[in-house]
Amino acid sequence: MHHPKIFGLGLSRTGTTSLHAALVLLGKASCHYPAVAARHWLAGQFESDPLSEVEACVDLPTPVFFRELDRAYPGSRFILTVRDEGQWLESVGRFLGGTAPSGPRTILRDMIRVATYGMAGFHAERFREVFRQHRRAVEDYFADRPETLLVMDISAGDGWEALCRFLGIGEQPCRPFPRLDSPYLGQLSNVTFSDLDHKRPLLERHLDDPSGVAANAR
Repeated sequence: MHHPKIFGLGLSRTGTTSLHAALVLLGKASCHYPAVAARHWLAGQFESDPLSEVEACVDLPTPVFFRELDRAYPGSRFILTVRDEGQWLESVGRFLGGTAPSGPRTILRDMIRVATYGMAGFHAERFREVFRQHRRAVEDYFADRPETLLVMDISAGDGWEALCRFLGIGEQPCRPFPRLDSPYLGQLSNVTFSDLDHKRPLLERHLDDPSGVAANAR
């Protein structure tokens, strides 16, 4: 049993980077694309706590293991980011097509994709079915605990009001909700308790001037 966390259950290209940035702006230590934790989870190891340095965790393969994470981290909150199905298919297909081909250096990445989608590449009908099944499975699982799950469509305008209300935060940040197109934040993808005070201002600068800070963040 571990301390409660905030888990993002959205699939790739549903606003996971934007959610991660929003959580950091709210003062939550957060990890986007938890590769270290993935090694534990893909091996069936949920007794160890690879998330001890963060309060939140979003992006793959977090969505795959929502049942196990709910049991391992009782009292946690879960946020399912969604978007229009057609827009999502176009976006995720374009994103996967622009990444490196499978090879010896992409084994973990490919394992995560296979665990999520059943394949390392892209197939529209397969992804469409996974997208639909995943949302149904998450909403059915939390149907008796609606206070535990927030469904957000960031692309459609959901933002601070919904997120802050769900997390019990009374005062919303005095800045626009982050809406990031690129999933690449470099060092800002992993913001631990110990470096939150340092990295949160860097993230704010990145949001204000992506071209200026992004290069240094990679």
